[in-house]
Amino acid sequence: MTFFRKFFGNKRVRSRTSDDTNFSKKVSTCITEALAIIDSQINFDFENSEVTIRDAGGHLIDASLKLKTAYNLQPDNPLLHYAYASALHCAGQIQGARKEMERCQLAHSDFKLASMALNSWDNWCSLFTLPPWNSDIRKVPGCISKILQTSMLLPIRMCISPRAVQFIRDVNDDFHHLESLGSNKIQTMNMISPITDPQIFALFIAINKNAGKPIRVQEADCPIKPRGDWRRLRWELFCMQTAYDLVIVDQDDFVLFNIRLKMSKKMIATNKKMLALIDDADGRDIPTLDLFDAIARHRSYVKLEELRF
Repeated sequence: MTFFRKFFGNKRVRSRTSDDTNFSKKVSTCITEALAIIDSQINFDFENSEVTIRDAGGHLIDASLKLKTAYNLQPDNPLLHYAYASALHCAGQIQGARKEMERCQLAHSDFKLASMALNSWDNWCSLFTLPPWNSDIRKVPGCISKILQTSMLLPIRMCISPRAVQFIRDVNDDFHHLESLGSNKIQTMNMISPITDPQIFALFIAINKNAGKPIRVQEADCPIKPRGDWRRLRWELFCMQTAYDLVIVDQDDFVLFNIRLKMSKKMIATNKKMLALIDDADGRDIPTLDLFDAIARHRSYVKLEELRF
């Protein structure tokens, strides 16, 4: 059972708001209307770690009321409660947002998103400050484009679900023919690095586009940043998932390929260990030079071209 399926129920109902939810028609309508308001009022800038919230006319309160209605229609769905609290936070109703998040955690003790929010409350950013993403998007938003040089694991929002997505920039025109590329030609693994000060995590992807040497990508970073940091959040979300999205983008920001990859049992087991390490640490800001040095030491120990998936 996936992380999200655990909280949404076992039935899978496709709707225009999400592919992984079990919402009634009325709830889906409320969510769609709320997201239309929210997306018009909020802009997130990964490059500068800045969130711009306009909301001069109090529109975000209207959006939060729509999500409250959705939650009242399906009160047993913790994600709806989480979304309602997130909308209140965006609207500047900080005390009300915390009260609802606490109620969500109390009612659903295993719903990790609520506990993550409360544990980092002073630095926490609402769900709705993450850029929206879905399988129909044909061009990446500017906030992603600005920082996507070669590859980047990023936190995004699919409907009202936060997730981690691995983006790859096709800088060398390696993916100009993708018709035959499927999940059976993509190998992936994760690792807790032997470099522990600071602790490095790594995600490896090998794409066997053609016969011969595969294209290999490595995402390495120290995820144990201060709680609430989006660079920490991306790994927290990744470690809670049992599948993740791989998106390949050309140099003009158009999406060339978008696929959801299931994680192996070994990857899922490693994710649990990673998440335990993250949960146990408050984290710290690491000087850029120290981080680059740690990643370089990791790459000297773990050579991408020598990995056996």
